[in-house]
Amino acid sequence: MDRHTFIDKRKVGSTDICDFTDYQGIGSDPLYKRYESVNSIIKKAISPEYAHFLAAPNYDENDDVINWYIEEWKETPDRYIMLEGEEKEKYTKIKNATIAHYKSTLNKLSGEDLQVMACVLRYILDDFIYCCDGKVYVLAWGMKPDTNKVNSTGELVHEAPYLKKYRITFNAGEHGRFATMYGTRISLAADSVISERDLPSVKGFDGYEFSGWSPSPVGTKVTSDMSFTATYRKVEVVPPVPPVVPPVEPPAIFEEDNYKCQFFAGDNGIIEGNSIITKQKGERLLENEIPVVKPNKGYAFKGWSVDPLNLLINEDVFIEAIYEKKLPWYKKLWLWLTGKGCFKWLLWLLLIILLVLLILWLLQGCESCSSSSSWFGGDKDGTVQVDPKDGTGDADGKDGDKGKSGGDAGKGGEKDPNSDFKAPEIKDDNGIANPIDVSDGLPKNPAIVAPIRDEDGSVMPIKKEPGMPPIVGDRLVIFLENENANLDAFVKDFRNAYPEENKYEVIGYDRQVKSITIRIPEAERDEIRETLPSKIPNHKFFILDEELYQSEKNSATSSSSGSGWHLTAVKAQEAWNITKGDPSIIVAVVDDGIDATHPIFGDRIVNAYNVFTQNSQLSTGEGHGTHTAGLAVGSLDYLSKGAAGLAPNCKLMPIQVFDNGLCPMSSLVSGIMYAIHNGASVVNVSIGPDLSSFSSLPEEMQEQIAETQFKNLEKMWARVCKLAAQKKTIIVFSAGNDKILSGIPPANRNEAAIIVGAVDQNSYPAEFSNYGLGTDISAPGVDIYSSVPVKQFQSMEGTSMSAPIVSGVIALMKSLKKDITVQQVRNVLKRTGAAVYGNMPPLVQADLALEAVQKGDFRKPAEREVTPVPGVEDMPSNEIPPSWSEPGQGQLPPGIVKAPERGKIPGSTNPSAPGNESDYDAIRRLIEYYEQKIADLKNQLPN
Repeated sequence: MDRHTFIDKRKVGSTDICDFTDYQGIGSDPLYKRYESVNSIIKKAISPEYAHFLAAPNYDENDDVINWYIEEWKETPDRYIMLEGEEKEKYTKIKNATIAHYKSTLNKLSGEDLQVMACVLRYILDDFIYCCDGKVYVLAWGMKPDTNKVNSTGELVHEAPYLKKYRITFNAGEHGRFATMYGTRISLAADSVISERDLPSVKGFDGYEFSGWSPSPVGTKVTSDMSFTATYRKVEVVPPVPPVVPPVEPPAIFEEDNYKCQFFAGDNGIIEGNSIITKQKGERLLENEIPVVKPNKGYAFKGWSVDPLNLLINEDVFIEAIYEKKLPWYKKLWLWLTGKGCFKWLLWLLLIILLVLLILWLLQGCESCSSSSSWFGGDKDGTVQVDPKDGTGDADGKDGDKGKSGGDAGKGGEKDPNSDFKAPEIKDDNGIANPIDVSDGLPKNPAIVAPIRDEDGSVMPIKKEPGMPPIVGDRLVIFLENENANLDAFVKDFRNAYPEENKYEVIGYDRQVKSITIRIPEAERDEIRETLPSKIPNHKFFILDEELYQSEKNSATSSSSGSGWHLTAVKAQEAWNITKGDPSIIVAVVDDGIDATHPIFGDRIVNAYNVFTQNSQLSTGEGHGTHTAGLAVGSLDYLSKGAAGLAPNCKLMPIQVFDNGLCPMSSLVSGIMYAIHNGASVVNVSIGPDLSSFSSLPEEMQEQIAETQFKNLEKMWARVCKLAAQKKTIIVFSAGNDKILSGIPPANRNEAAIIVGAVDQNSYPAEFSNYGLGTDISAPGVDIYSSVPVKQFQSMEGTSMSAPIVSGVIALMKSLKKDITVQQVRNVLKRTGAAVYGNMPPLVQADLALEAVQKGDFRKPAEREVTPVPGVEDMPSNEIPPSWSEPGQGQLPPGIVKAPERGKIPGSTNPSAPGNESDYDAIRRLIEYYEQKIADLKNQLPN
């Protein structure tokens, strides 16, 4: 059966999916599922003599294995690493020539074809190469083996049942020769039978004719190494009748008389011209046949490993380019300074004196030095250092009395509950947006985020439109479509397309999500958005505005009294009887900063990070981050006051993504990625765009916007959540406070995150909360008491408060089952949640959720009917919050305006794929369409 899976191909072995840790892919599919796409590129770009190299994969989903097929063979395939002597030498040349040819095609490909072929060639390992019939084949291409499972990657291939093999040798004898040397020595499986197809072709010399083999091989069962010799019979040579003009017969040229000279560019340059030259035996290479080498930046071409000029060709030859790395100016200076000469020693002495003076000056000018953190770990001790400009003191709380803006903060006491809350003034010092030098590629950091201030210290230009999130007027954020794309290659092509460095600048990037932030002239913004794809055609990407998010929209202050009703509503006390949380579980709060001196956090803050400064220097922000962090992981020391976190024993990872009250979209994404890659089990995101203008639109139009618009942002958030799921990290988003359908904010549209809406003390939907499809679970969000700067407590409201309550519950769930998935969490929360009124999901019940995890009960919940808020039928329709009623009620009466066909917006040719146009353009056209319809209807009314 295996022999017929691919025409003229035969199974050579199989690999188990679980034995590999990385699969290169196209979109969301691994390459082994997209072989047709790979094969189409091979047909277009690869020479036919090498087209066989990639073994054809056939995925068996029942056994979760990949079966690999190669061309029907005469000589039973051998693993390359098992070959020895002449065989090893022969196939090494063939292998090197084949791989070199594939690499050389990368210079000729572009766009998705280039990306796919680069993914194919990323993992080509000798352990997976098989040899037979003068050809090499590679299995498991584009796949990285999990070497932790076995001692040798060769063990990962389960070969087809041809394990025991014997060598079969054919001798041409003294009266003839082989038509080709391939197939004269073959390996056949034990107990197989030699057939006609296994025999090489033989030609007799003049006066002799091939008559057979001695002994006869056909039908012989292979039980040991065997040898067969060609036999001939003598024939009478009849001289031909000479013609009037005897023809000049070209000498017979056999395949072994032709040899290839392969030029290989290596990793530091490319070859311009033909890299493979075919010559007859005894010919020499000519000067015009030697290709030109173009070295990469920073390298100089020094010559070839073998001098090719007039080289005599008697065998296949492989010649590799040799390079020399150019020294930067400072290294040249160093070599000069370290050379001989008295004058240089005097310079050295002068430098040492200057260095000593500089150190003495620095020691006098600073009392202490703070260590900075890298992307992968914060400070050495994992603690947070609060910006002293905020007056919040040190992280250990010993200097709390130094802060004058915090009222009674120095005593560590609680603020008077009858006084009005006033957040401390923000004085972030996160630096300015500097252009990044990309002449030698991007820096090695995983990410650099540009602050809101430009190079001259001025605040960047902000474009505001009513009801829409503000955007930065002179910045664009570019996301590469392919998750495995080369960000450095894109930046290089961007610089070639826009060479004016002082006009078009790279100011930020993120290697994990494949994004780059550019600064451009504000007047050229629309033009660049339109022309950038055509200027860099070999990359597939989409362009987003650098949106700005403000924390004021995400939560509003309410009364300052604390009741802690939210803890009772979610059954926190009952849940703590099961677990208060595992200290190894970390909850990341991506927000505006943290009051690290607040006693509700104790010593449980780890790996704090400021995305702008790339260290642990965090400000206290406006109190939003401190409030949400206290709801997630605050201690039980203040439970009697009504303040406590749902996971009091878990750790806190505060991440600052706000700069002076503003959060750029790129900083939010980078903050989440830092949490994912630094051990966060749960990531709380109580930040979102202001989309309140959509609340006045009919629900039918809102559904249409949710289905057709913001598709590029939706793709971006889907990628972030997918990367989180791969790391077993669960992201929790607040649904938003815009009184609209939850599906409109793009972050709420994927199954790889948990979306939380808000309810009040009566289990009614909070009037501000987004609602409906797209919301996974509800939590208390009105009059929620928690920590604020400095060492104080305050009530706030918003879905920003609901999300960290659920984040805390999920941290408890992960304390019982660390590898619990997003879908399992969603099933448990929905199935165990308490019924609420209105168009909202159930209210989280922490104790029942933990019991379900203990039992391993992750069944999908049954559908729940919507129960309208009592008395809603007696209210005027224009006063009914849309989330209070059944879906479709409480909005504008249906039928007033006939909506266009679902998924199709007037004036938009392809709304589902808006490309790189502004996400708001199609929505503006839709609003104009409805406004015109309303105006037409008004004209039909009597005066």
